[in-house]
Amino acid sequence: MIIKEKSIKSYVVLEKTLRYILSKNSYNNFVFRKFIRGDREFERQLELVKNDTEVYSLVMENRLQEMQKQFIINDKQRLYKRTSETKFYHSIVSFSKKDRLTNEQLLSVVKQFTKLRFPNSIVVATNHSDKEHQHIHLIGSNVEYGIHTTNYLTKEQFKNIKIAMEQFQDRELRLQHSRIDHSKKKVQSLLKDAEYQINLKGKLTEKQEIKLILDTEFSRAKSESDFYERLKANKLELYFRGNQPGIMAKRKYRLKSLGFSLERIQALNLSKNLRQQELNRIIASRMQKNKDNEREL
Repeated sequence: MIIKEKSIKSYVVLEKTLRYILSKNSYNNFVFRKFIRGDREFERQLELVKNDTEVYSLVMENRLQEMQKQFIINDKQRLYKRTSETKFYHSIVSFSKKDRLTNEQLLSVVKQFTKLRFPNSIVVATNHSDKEHQHIHLIGSNVEYGIHTTNYLTKEQFKNIKIAMEQFQDRELRLQHSRIDHSKKKVQSLLKDAEYQINLKGKLTEKQEIKLILDTEFSRAKSESDFYERLKANKLELYFRGNQPGIMAKRKYRLKSLGFSLERIQALNLSKNLRQQELNRIIASRMQKNKDNEREL
């Protein structure tokens, strides 16, 4: 396996990284978390509304914001502050395309890497299964949870973790093609994939790219008109059918089909507190509808 790591020095980049790693999350992928409180309730809600694109998107946004909040609260409790400090780490664990791992195997890798690299840190991790290489994304806090000291490693310490993970791979997974001699630069395609992924340039479909922009700009928009202007600034061409907005790309996408109904967008015109109340009302109403439909079945 190849292990690469990049430091995160701002809360804006933390949000961007969280959005990216969760944007490719599907029902076939897992989300591992350590010291993240209350996330099981979001998992329960997501399971209930998995066939409702808009409410799924709303719940995922609430989940991301809660994760981000807990990372930030923990970071602000650091004992020693410094200029341009590393706040979080983004780690990538990549495997050869010739080796296919089950979710159980990938999860075992996450648990072992977390144990070695982030024993006392807040961690969120998920797996991405691109056509070429399976890989894992992990975000770990530099400030250790409940201890408030930082988790800096020397190059030698990080190298020893890589070697220990290779030993774990050989012992537990017995992979034939992902074995790497970390004293040499081998398997260049695997190395390039890890570099590509850690810079948040992984392969997204057009729909996933548009959805990622929508999620990001919606979270920052101050009003309905501001939201549309932000989309235009991202070079997304808007069209309207009646009063229903859409995006013109290689194909047309109604915003409603991407989880952004006019009702949700117009909630941006409310004050921040009223906006969240309205979005929570939409979630509660649609969740109840899904429950009622399940009872009828």
